[in-house]
Amino acid sequence: YLLRNDVDNAIKTLRAATQTLKEPAPAWFRLGVAYQAAQRWDESEKAYLETVRLDPKVFGAYNNLAFMMAERKQKLDQALTWIDSAISIAPNNAALKDTKAWVLRAKGDLASASRFGEQAQKLNPNDAAIAFASPGTEIAPGTWLWQAYPVSSPQDEATTELVERLRADTLPATGMAVMIGGFTAGSIDFSSYLGDRLPLLIGAVLVLSFLLLMLVFRSVLVPLKAVIMNLLSVGAAYGVVVAIFQWGWAKDLFGIGKAGPVEAWAPMMLFAIVFGLSMDYEVFLLSRMREEFVRTGDNHIAVADGLAATARVITAAALIMVCVFGAFVLGNDRQLKLFGLGMAVAVLVDATIVRMILVPATMELLGSRNWWMPAWLDRILPRIEVEGHRPEAVTDALEGGDGDDDQPLDDREPQLV
Repeated sequence: YLLRNDVDNAIKTLRAATQTLKEPAPAWFRLGVAYQAAQRWDESEKAYLETVRLDPKVFGAYNNLAFMMAERKQKLDQALTWIDSAISIAPNNAALKDTKAWVLRAKGDLASASRFGEQAQKLNPNDAAIAFASPGTEIAPGTWLWQAYPVSSPQDEATTELVERLRADTLPATGMAVMIGGFTAGSIDFSSYLGDRLPLLIGAVLVLSFLLLMLVFRSVLVPLKAVIMNLLSVGAAYGVVVAIFQWGWAKDLFGIGKAGPVEAWAPMMLFAIVFGLSMDYEVFLLSRMREEFVRTGDNHIAVADGLAATARVITAAALIMVCVFGAFVLGNDRQLKLFGLGMAVAVLVDATIVRMILVPATMELLGSRNWWMPAWLDRILPRIEVEGHRPEAVTDALEGGDGDDDQPLDDREPQLV
């Protein structure tokens, strides 16, 4: 009711609350606020006095009484007594010092008023980054509310620095338990929370991917190379998103408007989805290469045939994904543009530069070392065959066994498995 300026209904409700609550001091305090808003000064004074009678620690009632008398320039000596009582309860409260300066100014004691004003200033110094800060308002016994509006925009880096400075330096110096809330501070906290956990997510995904690929392909270098290559695709997506959305490069071309920070959820979401798609292409390509290597025992042929067999499929699939994600950029929502552009760039880079150039090139340069694994590690790791069980003769040839004859692998009789 008070927030809607419906003072009459607020008074009726609070009167009933003072009669029914077991601890009615908060209701009496709010009733005093309601009477004060209705300019019913005598009734407001009685309600505040009843508040401190029931709970002497509610210094907000003393503060409001003193401020009300100073504004009306009545009972100024009594107002000074009331505000001194409040300061004795909370000596480091800047709002109380301000109120005492107001009372002294109303009494004509300008020197003392200036002194207490300076004390309030030291407890609550002006900050060049704050455009406006409201006076303290006690919204409940012992709970005060201040509203501060920064000079910078909510997503500006200066706003983040202001919140961090208030929490680290300014507010602890008051000696009070002060918390900063609101949408801006909440967004900063959310970004910090996700940022702290992003390395954990990336580390867990990389380790698990490495282990799984090592089991499937029985190699140390192949999974290591796959993890590094996938990070290149993710890094490319991050770089383009930051350059366009945060730095403002070509922002008019994409209809971004004003440059600003990347949304907090975007890095984590992009990494999870892009890494999954990249690993899908990687497994598809490497499975075909390993199949050829198992069949021929020649790494050069395996790389060439594996790439030739999968290149068209990977390119076609990537083209579809790029078109789908690129369509997001045509929308009006900034977050949708960011997500779509990041995904499109990542898939495009992964399917062309990474999958079609870097992966085959490194596989060719490493030669048969691609499929090397220490014997002791090979013995203790479980076997996972993507293509099913290999023919025994091929297995013997790969592992250095004698086999049944000296025929080349290509001339062996096919076996049904």
